[in-house]
Parts: sequence; structure tokens; C-alpha cells
Amino acid sequence: MNFVDLSGKRVLVVGMARSGAAAAKSLIKQNARVVICDRKPENELGALVQELKDLGAAVVAGGYPEVG
Repeated sequence: MNFVDLSGKRVLVVGMARSGAAAAKSLIKQNARVVICDRKPENELGALVQELKDLGAAVVAGGYPEVG
């Protein structure tokens, strides 16, 4: 199989539900620079926010980042 080298690549994951969190964790293991966002505020997302931050993800909660 051919895999893309994601080391150092910036990746945006939209949504912190199970699949979004799993995707973010997998991307972090591949040394990608991950930003994960969700429309819910941090206090509604619980411990997952800190877990993803501890793994190295940048977390944007309470909305989605503007594209510019």
C-alpha cells in the first residue's frame, strides 16, 4: 500500500465525536500537526479536549475557525 507521509503536515479535523477524535489521534501518531474543532464549547466536550491537547493537537471549541 502507498501511504502519504503526513509528518509535519497541517491537518484540520472537523468534529470531536468518536470518529473525529479517533482520526485526530491517528494523525498525531503519524506526526501530523493537527487542529481539531467542534461547535460545542470546551466544557461540553469534557476530558477529550485535554486529552487531545496533551497529545499535541490544537483544539478550537465553540465554533469553527475562519478560513481566510
